[in-house]
Amino acid sequence: MMLLSWLLIFILCFLGLWITGCFDKHKADERRKTIIVLGSGGHTAEMLKFLKTLKVELLGERVYVIAGSDIGSLSKIMEFENGVEHLNIEYIPRSREVGQSYFTSVFTTLYSMLYCTLVIEKVAPDLVIANGPGTCLPILFCAWIHKTLGLSRCKLVLLESYACVKNRSLTGRLMLPFVDKYFVQWPSLLSTSSKVVYSGRVPISAFREKFPRRVEKPRTLDTSSYVLVVVGSTNFDNLIRSIDTEEFARKLHAIGYNGIKIQVGTGTYQVTALHSFSSSKFQVEIHKFIFDWEYKVRSASLVIGHSGAGTILDALEFGKPLIVVENECLMNRHQSEITGMMRDLGYIVSSDLNHLVDEIEQLCKATTYCLQFPKTESGVFRDYIESLYK
Repeated sequence: MMLLSWLLIFILCFLGLWITGCFDKHKADERRKTIIVLGSGGHTAEMLKFLKTLKVELLGERVYVIAGSDIGSLSKIMEFENGVEHLNIEYIPRSREVGQSYFTSVFTTLYSMLYCTLVIEKVAPDLVIANGPGTCLPILFCAWIHKTLGLSRCKLVLLESYACVKNRSLTGRLMLPFVDKYFVQWPSLLSTSSKVVYSGRVPISAFREKFPRRVEKPRTLDTSSYVLVVVGSTNFDNLIRSIDTEEFARKLHAIGYNGIKIQVGTGTYQVTALHSFSSSKFQVEIHKFIFDWEYKVRSASLVIGHSGAGTILDALEFGKPLIVVENECLMNRHQSEITGMMRDLGYIVSSDLNHLVDEIEQLCKATTYCLQFPKTESGVFRDYIESLYK
């Protein structure tokens, strides 16, 4: 079934390229062009952190490809490309939504593949850099077909997510035969293939110049600001429902926090109980998505979040104490790897829904806190991209 699906995709993409007349064309515009595929949520955050290690001018004209249902990545692109008057954005149908079955994703991927064929022909990229979920699969495959047919010399680069600790993502497993380089962020994902390269962890800026291994008392945990609760771009109504109680708000207020700001994502649960406790001394804010994300994280005293890589990395980058609650409703519980690893390394506190308040109180009373997250540089990724244009 899978083999037939790929064969059908290849044929359809081949016909799409033939219909557009690309066999009779030569690349008239010789300017360097790079397609950057953003996978939404934490995948977008990871990609932009890697790009910050580069001189982006090296990439030439940058074309960002994002899914039509992704409403969060655009603001992050605008922040990253600060000062650029015109942004090149291409929206494509998402090949697979979070939680969508693998069977039905075959058909949505076919639709997305046809759309991506036109994008590849329009842009004619020299380089495609992709990170994350199924969003990047059709654009990478179409670019590979374009290259295989001799229509370009495009290089294809796939960045595996930091959330994949012990097992490669489905996208990584499917696209490994087609990409030129496949960067992984954990050495446990290395293989005998020369395409697979260990890049080191996604780079982050240093929150402080020096990092003590443990922060000992008498320094106390800052509780002067608010608690930020984030669920990412998915549905995590179970978490929102569990904290929507006056008792939860009362305990946060008693600890010293002055409010709570909640990002509810695509969930449908309506917060009610917390609103009844809202006052000038304890403010409650509800957001579907947060567009001034960096400011919100920097200003928070405590972050409670799902175990998405973007949430974890950003909270740790800004030196915020982080309690992670795994969203067990996600397919294959793919967040469990990163949660377990970061907890075992001592960077985060993890909790289930029933013990969240206990973990907050324990964190405030603890004599030692989590380890500071050290700064890293992804020189391997940067050096490879620079080598393409020497």
